[in-house]
Order: sequence, then C-alpha cells, then structure tokens
Amino acid sequence: MSKAAPQFSTEFEPQIELNDLLGSSALSGRNRANRSRRKQSRFKNGADAAGPAMVAALIGAQIAEDAQAARGFFDDPRDMSLFANATICRGHEAFAASHGDHALADAAASSHVGHTVVSERAGFAHFGANEDLMFQGFGARGGFGRGRFGGRRGRAGDDHETHNNEHGSQNGEHGSNNNQHGSHNGGQGGETAHGGHSHDPSNSGSDSGDHTHTNDGGAGAGDDGAHSHTPSDGTNTSGGSTGDHSQHGSGPHPSDPAKGSEHMALMNLVPISAATHVAVKSGSWFDPTVWANGQVPGDGAKVLVPQGVTIDYDGSSPASIFTIRVDGQIDFAHDVDTFLEVDTFVVTGTGTVTIGTEANPVDPNVSTVISFADNGAIDVAWDPMLLSRGFVSHGTVDIHGAEKDAFLKVLTDPMKGDTTLTLETVPNGWQVGDKLVLTGTHLASTKGQQRGAPVTAQTEDEELVITAINGNVVTLDRALQYDHEGARSDLKAYVANYSRNVTFQNENGDLTPVHERGHVMMMHSDNITVKYAEFDELGRTDKSARAFDAGSLTSVAPDSNVQGRYSFHIHRAGVSDPANPAIVEGNAVWGSPGWGFVHHDSNAILSNNAAYDVFGAAFVAETGNEIGRWDHNIAIKSLGMAHLSKVVDVNAFDLGRTGAGFWFQGRLVEAVDNVAAGVPSGAGFAYFHRGVDPNHLLVDPSNSPLSDSLRYAGGVNSNIPNISVFLGNESIATETGLEVIKANPRQDHDLRSLLDSFTAWEVLKGVHLGYTGHYTIRDLDVVGTDSPGIAMVRGAGISLGVHVFDVVVNGANIEGFHNGVTQQKSAVNGLKFMAGKDQWDYVYIDVNISGATNDYTNRTPGDRFLTASDLNHGRLFYNSDFAETHIVRNNGYWDLSGQKTDSIGQKAGYDIWDPNRITAAELRGSIAENGYWMTTDGRRVALIEEYYSDRATADIIKVGIFVELPARFSLAGFNSTFVPTYNGVLNQNSKAPIAVDDVAHTNSGHSVIIDLLANDKDPDGDQIKLDGVFSQNSHVVDNGDGTVTYFADPNFTGQDIFHYFVQDSNGDISKAQVTVTVDA
Repeated sequence: MSKAAPQFSTEFEPQIELNDLLGSSALSGRNRANRSRRKQSRFKNGADAAGPAMVAALIGAQIAEDAQAARGFFDDPRDMSLFANATICRGHEAFAASHGDHALADAAASSHVGHTVVSERAGFAHFGANEDLMFQGFGARGGFGRGRFGGRRGRAGDDHETHNNEHGSQNGEHGSNNNQHGSHNGGQGGETAHGGHSHDPSNSGSDSGDHTHTNDGGAGAGDDGAHSHTPSDGTNTSGGSTGDHSQHGSGPHPSDPAKGSEHMALMNLVPISAATHVAVKSGSWFDPTVWANGQVPGDGAKVLVPQGVTIDYDGSSPASIFTIRVDGQIDFAHDVDTFLEVDTFVVTGTGTVTIGTEANPVDPNVSTVISFADNGAIDVAWDPMLLSRGFVSHGTVDIHGAEKDAFLKVLTDPMKGDTTLTLETVPNGWQVGDKLVLTGTHLASTKGQQRGAPVTAQTEDEELVITAINGNVVTLDRALQYDHEGARSDLKAYVANYSRNVTFQNENGDLTPVHERGHVMMMHSDNITVKYAEFDELGRTDKSARAFDAGSLTSVAPDSNVQGRYSFHIHRAGVSDPANPAIVEGNAVWGSPGWGFVHHDSNAILSNNAAYDVFGAAFVAETGNEIGRWDHNIAIKSLGMAHLSKVVDVNAFDLGRTGAGFWFQGRLVEAVDNVAAGVPSGAGFAYFHRGVDPNHLLVDPSNSPLSDSLRYAGGVNSNIPNISVFLGNESIATETGLEVIKANPRQDHDLRSLLDSFTAWEVLKGVHLGYTGHYTIRDLDVVGTDSPGIAMVRGAGISLGVHVFDVVVNGANIEGFHNGVTQQKSAVNGLKFMAGKDQWDYVYIDVNISGATNDYTNRTPGDRFLTASDLNHGRLFYNSDFAETHIVRNNGYWDLSGQKTDSIGQKAGYDIWDPNRITAAELRGSIAENGYWMTTDGRRVALIEEYYSDRATADIIKVGIFVELPARFSLAGFNSTFVPTYNGVLNQNSKAPIAVDDVAHTNSGHSVIIDLLANDKDPDGDQIKLDGVFSQNSHVVDNGDGTVTYFADPNFTGQDIFHYFVQDSNGDISKAQVTVTVDA
C-alpha cells in the first residue's frame, strides 16, 4: 500500500508573512546561474527566474528544506525550536492548496505472480516491544509472548583459501502481532481483498493428517481528459510502499547515515531557491499561464512542480531542460507522442511521475521519450556524488507502456541465410520496426584472451529488425549470419524483443562517453511500478574497471567510476514490507557498461524483462538481503572480465564482473523460468556469497519463509539461508550453466537448497558447486558444448568442488561432457579433518550419463547410486537422542542430536561438519520469540523449532524440541531490559492442531488472500498460530495475521501447491497443503 511521506509543509506551522520582505531580485545570487553545457547555442536567451509572486513560497520552502536537512545534524530535536512556530507564506493560492494533503496514492493492482516471503508472525500472549530496545540489538519477531525480539548471531567464518582455479567461470576454464488466534471451527477458508489485485473465493478441503509433536517426529509423509492523462487525484497503480516507512521521503534518514547522505546529495542538486520555472497551478506543461514567469520552460530551465500541483506533459518540447524537481505530480499523455530532453530529473518523496496507467497504458501507436541531455562532463562542484544526469526518484513512479511479449522460443531452428523466424506462438504486441535479438546456440571461445582484460569473444547472438509479421512468422531486415540449431530437437533458440514505446535514452545514444551517460535510479522508496519501458544504452558504472563507492573517494572527478549508476536500479527501497513489492515487468535494457537490472536492498518482483549486451551481469541482486522474485526474464550476451582474482573483487565489494546472466549476492530472491544466453566467460546463473564487507547487508530472518531455521537471530549472513526457489531456469551457450560459491558449507539447519528442473546446453560445465552443502539437484538436463576452440577436458555435467558435502542428484540427464560428474572431494581450513573421511554424502538417483570420457571422477565407497524404486516415498520423521524436555547444556551449548529417517534412509539429524548446537544467544532469541514454560517437575524449558528435510525431494517437516534451562540461566541476557513471557506449565500430553487443507482460485498475474487458520483448530482448545510457509515454486507472503497472499505468475496457469505449518501454545506442530487453481 502506497503511503504519503511526511512533508515539510506539515512540520512548520505558518506564522510569518514573507511577501512584504521580498522584491523581484530575491533570486539573484549564487543559485541563479545556469550550468554551462556543451551545446551553448541553445542557451542564448537563458531562462528567467520565477516571478516575484512565487519568491516567498520558494524561499520559505527552502528554509523548511534546509531545516529538515539540519535535523539530522542537531544533537537534540529541541534545537529545532527556532522553526517550530514559523509559517511559510506560500505566496499563491495554488501553494495554499498544496499545504493540504496531496494523496500519494494507495497501491492499486500491480498484476503479478508466485513466490514465498514471510512478514511478521502472529503469536500468543503478545508482549509489546519497547522501541528503545531495538537499539540494543534485539530483532523483532512476534511469537508466544513475543515482542519483536531475537538473538544475535555473528557472521559466519570464511573457511576458504584463495584457490584461483576452483571457481571455474571466474577463472576462465576454457580457451587455453495481532496475532492471536484461538481455536477455530471448521468450515471454509476465507479470503479478503488485497490491494488492487483480483480475488476469488477460496474453499477448504479435507483434514490433513500431517503432524509433528515434540521429539517424537512427524508423520511421513477510462478517459480522463483531452489527452487522457493519468488521473491527478492521487491514485496510482504502484505495487509497493515506501521502502522504510518511518523514514522514506521524510528527510535525511537519521538512523541510516548512508541514506541520509544520499538524500541530501540528491536534494542539493535541485534546491527550491534555484528554480527558474515554477508551476503555480495544475495544467499543461505547454501552457504559459501554468508557470510563475508566464513562460514555458526553455533551454537550461530549472523546473519545480510543487506539491499539490499536477502537470500534464502532453506534447514534445524542443528545449533542453537542465533540472526538473517534482514535489507534486507530472503525468505524461498516453495518447499523443511526447518527448522531453533533460539533464537531471528528480522526483522527491512527495512526488509522483506517471507515464500511462494500468487501465490506460501508453498507446502502442504513440511514444514517450525521456532523453538525457548531452551536456558534457558532470560538474563535480555541483554534484560531488555524481548522482545527476539521469532520472532519480525518491517518490512514486508509475509507468505503463504498451504490453508485448518479451521473448519467445522458435518453433524451427533458424539457420544461416534465413530471412524469417518461425515462432512457437503468435507474438503479442510486436510491430514492424521492432529490434530483436536471436540467441546464439554455440559457445564462443575465449582462447587467447588476455588475463584480467575484458572478454572480447564474439557471441553468435544476432541483432535483427522486424520488416513484416504474418502470424507466427516474422520477416527480418537481413539474412542470418549463423546457424542457430538446438543441441537436440527439443532444445531451441529464443528471440527477444527490445523495442518499447516508453524509452529512456541518451541524447546521443551509445556515442555518449560512458562517464557522461544517463542512469535511472529508484531510490529509497518501493512505490514503483515500471512496465514495458526501454532503457537504451544507459548507465555510467563501468564494470570493466574497478568501481568505487562515491563516499569512499577522497576526491571525485567527472570520470570517476562510481558504483550505483546503472541502467535500471532499484536502490535501497527497503525489505520491510514483503507484501508490497516494487513491480518491474516487461521492460528492456539494451546495452550497459555495467549491470542492467539491479535489485539492491529492496523487495521487488521482476517479470518478463529482457537485457542485452550488458557488461558484468545483466540481472543483479546486489547486497545479499534482497527479497522478491525474478520470473520469466531473459539475459543475452553478458560479457565480463577474464580470469579475475575473486579475492580482489570480494575485498573491494566490486562483484558481478566476470560475466553472468543472473547474479545473486543473496539467496532469498526466487528464480523461476529465466533464460541466460551468450556468456562465454562466466555463468548463466551465479550465486556468490563470500563477502564480509559492510556493504554486504545482513538478512532479516523475518523475510525468510522459514525464519525459525535461522536461529532466532536479528540478522544473518546471506549465505546462511537455503536458496529459496530455483525452478525451471535455462542456460544456453554459457561457460557454466549454474554455479554456487559460498564462504563455507555450514548453515546450521537442515533445510536444503533445491535446484529444480534446470536445463543447460552448449555449456562447458552444467552445474558447479563450491564451498557449500545440503543440495538436492532434481530433474537436471545438461548438454555439453561441441564448439571449436573450447578446452573440452575441463568440461563436466556436474562439478563438485572444494568443501562440498551432502549433495543428492535425483534424476539427471548428462550428455556430451568430458566428465559426467567431477568429484573433487577436498576440504580446507576449518574442515580439514574431513579430508580423511569418506563422508561427502553424495547420492545419485537415476542419473543417466552419455558420451563422457569419465562418468564419475574420484569415486569412493561412500558414494551411493540408487534408482527411484529404492526410495521409500513420503517417509520423513525424526527421533531425538534425548527424552523430551531433558536436553541440557553441555560445554556451553545444547546439542540437538538425533536420527532423521527420510525416503533414502536413516542418517544423523546433523553432520559433523555442520553440527546442530544451540548457543545461549540463540536460545535467548527463542525465548524472546516464544516465551518459556515450566514442566510439572519444576524445570524451566524453552522451545527450539527444527526443520528436517528429505534429501531426495527437499520436502520438510517441522519439529518442536524443548530444552532445559539451567537454574541460573538469564532468560533475557544480563544487558537486556525486556521481560520474557511465561506460558505456564507445559502440557506434554497435548494433541497437535488439526490443520485442514485449503483450496483457492485466482487468475494469472493476480493475487488472492487466503485465511489459512479459518478452518484449523486445536483439539485441546489451545491457541494456534501460522508458523511457517513452505513452497518449492510459489510466491506466497505470510501477512502476519493467519492469512497469506498468493501471487500468481503472469505466465502461469494450472494448479499450484504450497504448504504451511500450524503450531499450538504447547509447541505441537501440524502441516497442511494449499492448492491454488490459476486460470488465464
């Protein structure tokens, strides 16, 4: 839900009239001069300053703005008393209107899709958290007696050595609260409305028998005007809300100095007092009476749209505007061509920019173009952080271009000389003149590539233009240069469309020097819906050279290579509101010197987007704490640096440089049905979690779908959660299809990373794992390259590198590699003791290998080879080694040892290389979340919630384990002031909740809220709560009140299934299933 940010006008009560004090020369001085530009001839007449009638408003607002900035630097809020009784004279009736509320838009429908994230949890006997405690390191996670508190966890150690040749794709391996629910009656599961999505009734199904109790284990088992502008009543269709609700749009982010610095740097680019053209009423940009000086903005203008004013941009201007600041609203017409050239376009926290709406997107036969002026080198005296020259929003952005298919698969193999493409389906929205890219189907050789230099290999991806469309046959502007046959008859090339009728571009396109190009940044607010827009040759961060954080440089030059200036960048929009993601759908990035779509410290869903010719990595989750979903996107031609040292990049926190289609710094962004193609020196998909740089942000456990697995910590390193969802992705003509590199394999929980239904063909390596463990690779299909100039001897269908334990491959087709499976079986540093043991726990089930010189390397007796018939399907339970409630502290921790029995067989619940030991800090985190109990014999006990996984399927059960607290154990810690909740005497004979399966219905691209607890109950009358959502494919958000929101992917129809857990106030847990039918 979009929310208006606090505004200056509401913080300073008008008392002082300034009109009589000011003359027409009020704006003379240092802020009046226009910046010099390369095209001096366009500035002959200059632009007049705002009229005297507006001066009072401008200066008054500037005072307010400066005071707001100062707030972050005053030691005591009382120092602001100077301004407490000051009224800012607005100087015009339009400004008087703007002093009132200007609604920033409730979020309406942002059509979207399917994945799993979890927000605040409901709980028992709610304890109100003291906000002051938040500064003492306590996380806030609701529960039995729960305030939002949690334990602390140190960052995981880094057990890796340098190993310059272990990371295959980086080393160029080829070429030389409210929480409380009592018992519920049966009946139908209810639903409630959610945002602007469509919702449909949901019905409950049958009783679920799955149940786990304590240590005993679980059962197996319209028109709006002459030019049809976006409505100016404040509504919009943004899919999110301000990223950090307490701060975004409200000033300099006092609790986050980095954000504060960025905010003030942005505002300093467009001070109110510098404005030359100020809108004094709502109306057309091209109406002189709209502007205070009676002139339509011309060359060099510095434009201000105040709060409460809506400007309709309904034409094309020949002027080159210098800056635009939007505190109010600008709506671009959707039914006429519009063109705007600007150097720097800033949307403040109260501002809104709309280009089309969900109901009235920009008409396919017209275009909207925002062109960033070619003004030469950026003036660093004016812009020391190099934020300018682009579109930077701190507010609400709502863009809806004409819908079209982002990419399609070909029906027949395109071959050299062909002038048409036959597609699997008739393309939606494609037009004559659209630019296409056809994926190459042969891996490009990097033989002879200079080490440490940008890769120059020529991929066989082809740039084309549509000249005619006849059904599913597209005619091209030229004959194809290469053959594009698939590795098998069922494997085909893809063709992506990169033309959109909403375009952000440089004035001189790719001829613009890199350090002078424009960029797009959505900053500190997730009030973002961007659909069907094109970002053409944008971005200033150059990933072929070392890039730096602007704040770390002692001096900044116009050509300083600073991080964060990308083609499309969601920048620190926040992860505190999982149910309201930013929506980025159907867009195209064409050409970028460094990264394409960047998802940074934010919650976002990226669907149906296409990136081409992006250096470093096309899609990037930057700092590791990101949440959301990437589904049905395509990345083509992602070149990078050759043979880089990983350690250098890690220490500089300048990663994603070696070439990747999709780069994940963390593990909570779901990846479904994406395609990567044309990566000769890197990976189609790369998960890389090694950094301990402060820029590598900790993961908030409450954003994990199964947060209890993260040991009740306030924050954990990004390599601790399992990979949430990785399903149905495909990699074509990439050095490595998929690689995962961690700091070490430990994760301190039994949840598995499931790599499901991955396809990679014409690759040197299919899947490469390093420094990691607890993986299930299911239904893998990989085909090796046969292209000339490739060092085939380094090829492998699956490569298990250093420090890799507990890998199950369940169903695989591996063909045409030198080695079917490479097993390195080596351990270093803290795990060297494993080197002499044959306890790697590699299990292969129905693995078919063909055409390999070696099927498996380094086989040892501990390797297991099974078929599906050897499995006991549905079997999964756990038995503790200790009697219930009698696990005591030993050597400073509680050992939760026991035996797990799954479909493969019996094994220890945890491994010697990843032991299950609960520390005092972790236990206090549990007590803060769940409270504590007494036993009938007078002992204090606390609950640890454990997940155990089936190794073959990655299915899970949840078990409640009670541990005994020492008599003198401090429940809250000696430095804490919160009071833990006492839940009473533990009933060890209580029965588990009855969790009843649910059903629901929705449509593609819509969502539905499902009340999971409405038909669940507890036979003993205990209170129950929703205690986790588990999905291997869906996007489901726990709303914190017993309901979840299911998002249906726009490209999905059929039945989808996810599961959830219900827990009662005695720690008993049951599991149930939800079936969602998704129609078109």
